[in-house]
Amino acid sequence: VEQTANITGKLLPSVLYPDSYIHFNYNPSVAEIEFNRIPITVESMPAGNNISEVRVYIPPDSLVISAKATSYSANKWTANVSVSNIAGVTTAYLLSEYGKSFVPLGDPFTVDIPGSLFVSGVNNTVTTITGVNPKNLTGGSVDNRLIYTMLLTGSVDYDRVFKRADGCRWRLDFEDGSNQTFNAPPLYNGSKSCYYINGGYDSGDAVDDAVYRLLSRLDVDGDGLVDVTIRGDQLAIEAFAIPNVPSLWGPGIVEVRVWAR
Repeated sequence: VEQTANITGKLLPSVLYPDSYIHFNYNPSVAEIEFNRIPITVESMPAGNNISEVRVYIPPDSLVISAKATSYSANKWTANVSVSNIAGVTTAYLLSEYGKSFVPLGDPFTVDIPGSLFVSGVNNTVTTITGVNPKNLTGGSVDNRLIYTMLLTGSVDYDRVFKRADGCRWRLDFEDGSNQTFNAPPLYNGSKSCYYINGGYDSGDAVDDAVYRLLSRLDVDGDGLVDVTIRGDQLAIEAFAIPNVPSLWGPGIVEVRVWAR
């Protein structure tokens, strides 16, 4: 039996007043945002296949805190949603747990998925299955998507020793089509220009290298467009140079002593 709507009997009109509302208490299972973490919500591309598999790559050092799968089930029911990665296959939603017959059950348009089911640094595949009963299951819609929120790390580790730490005037291009320019460090007054979109920066400058690696963390899909839109008054990058750092390149003085009998 597929989903159908039949209206019988005499319908009684009702009124929805402007101040009408439904009140309920809900405690979401969402991790608290930590210091040095930047939240970003990403919407995947449509599944594009009748199996209704959506594959997303979760960058290293990032943490998914919430996710939901959209399901265009049409005249069927959303029966199963699972997440697969290197940790295995985990069922996030199983309609048959609520009843053997789907007819009296609701059919969600979105299914919440715990963020803990996603693994960072690898591909994660979300599969949505529809059906009319537990024994008659099919794939989902080609238009199904995954909407998820993750925390990106807002810092980078120390790198190698550099000869220079001057800085640059940067231009950022964002996913929404806007752009922004800023100086790093703020007091930089040189003539050098850097562009994140094409990797145009001075790789021999400590400040430029750190800024580029930091921006790479905010570019989830690696297309050269920063996913986190930052305005001029929201961005300040400070640079502190540490001089006289020992390194393994010369010049050096080597003394050899030979003892003879």
